Amino acid sequence: MISRVFNPRFEAFSVFFLIMTVLWFVPKQYQFVCFTLLFIAIIWSFVGRKDSMRDLGFEAVNFKHTLLLFLCVAAIVCIFAVLGWYMTGSLKLTFAKFQQRTVAYYFWALFQQFILNSYFVNRFMKATHNKNAASLYAGILFGIIHLPNPFLLVITLILGPLSARLFLENRNLYILALAHAIVGTSLGFLGGAPGFNMRVGPGYFAK
Repeated sequence: MISRVFNPRFEAFSVFFLIMTVLWFVPKQYQFVCFTLLFIAIIWSFVGRKDSMRDLGFEAVNFKHTLLLFLCVAAIVCIFAVLGWYMTGSLKLTFAKFQQRTVAYYFWALFQQFILNSYFVNRFMKATHNKNAASLYAGILFGIIHLPNPFLLVITLILGPLSARLFLENRNLYILALAHAIVGTSLGFLGGAPGFNMRVGPGYFAK
């Protein structure tokens, strides 16, 4: 029914518009309710379009094909860890602390990958039938959501399309979420650097 009524491209851009509207214009105390309703609408879209668990990336498949991704993430972690030590001066990064924060961040990373890939990438794939185009569209929208934070904007405009393309090749949200969590945790350790924060939307300007 949904597939007959809503064009997948129109649907994706509509959801993106609603996300940005809530993020920028709805008072913070009401955002959780609004985002919950929007999440329910996305789930309804999955049901209506008969997306399978494999379509959504929730089947534990293609772990071997993501080994290169792990190696890339390891390199990124090392770079940001060293950069964090240099910029903050007082950063005491231990493996235990890094592990704890990564585990805690994992489920938030999984949720973000779910919205980016399971929803936006799949909708743009249905609309364009082109992996590169779908990855680029979804990745750019994912980056724009991180405005006005310039650092996160650059990172997500690079890693968003990459994550989307890997998803289309492997359909494995779990690995992508782990990579996201490791990178996000690494970035989080830079929070002590002058002028740096991980906030997006109007909250970016909050002191």
